[in-house]
Amino acid sequence: MSTDPDHDDALSDDAVAERIRSVLTPEEWEAARAARKCSRQILHALMQWDWHASVRQLVAENVTDDELSQAHDLISDVVAALRTGQRLSLARIPLALNVMRDVPDPREKEAIKLRFLAMFCECALTWLHFAERTPENLHWFTPVPVLTDYEPAFAKLDIDYFDQCVRSITWGKRGRHASGWIRAAAQVAASVGAFGSAEKHMDESARIEALNNQFGKLWSTADRERFSDPDPRRFPKSKSPLRK
Repeated sequence: MSTDPDHDDALSDDAVAERIRSVLTPEEWEAARAARKCSRQILHALMQWDWHASVRQLVAENVTDDELSQAHDLISDVVAALRTGQRLSLARIPLALNVMRDVPDPREKEAIKLRFLAMFCECALTWLHFAERTPENLHWFTPVPVLTDYEPAFAKLDIDYFDQCVRSITWGKRGRHASGWIRAAAQVAASVGAFGSAEKHMDESARIEALNNQFGKLWSTADRERFSDPDPRRFPKSKSPLRK
């Protein structure tokens, strides 16, 4: 709630409109009304099956078909995320928005790796959830299109290898014989030469160690409000070994 004494949380839409109108010229007000109406029409058209033909008539000529397709894909992702409430869908929205807005990030490489680690953990837990509870439906979920948002090299990911790495994770355990999820992420990333590791290290074992060190340092200093450690309550607890 606002602490501004002049702010009224109970203001109606009409009252807000009047406040805006009071500071605009009649021409500016009409332009604003037209833009609002057009934006609603574009949004509605983008959600239809024949969206391209409908939207094409409403937007400026210098907007490319590729830009229209990106807007449609983003809105489709938003609608799907709101409809399902799945974290995997919701987590893709900020990345898509930043790409469309061309938002600069002085630490973009580190930021992408952090977002990849957070998403890898989600993918691993989702994979194990299917494998534990409904293994016959495991083919419904594939991490490839999700992970390629962070690094195109994941298009080459071997799902069997991903499965092997994820199943080897000893969640919440440390020590000589423990296999953490960050190391699993490094193994998966190294297998496709992600994040420039293929150019730096010819040997895959060296890539794994280098990425594991990078990921570990990044995660240890990450903002925990944005990048929280995995929730132990979500770890799959199988009564019998996972099917291999």
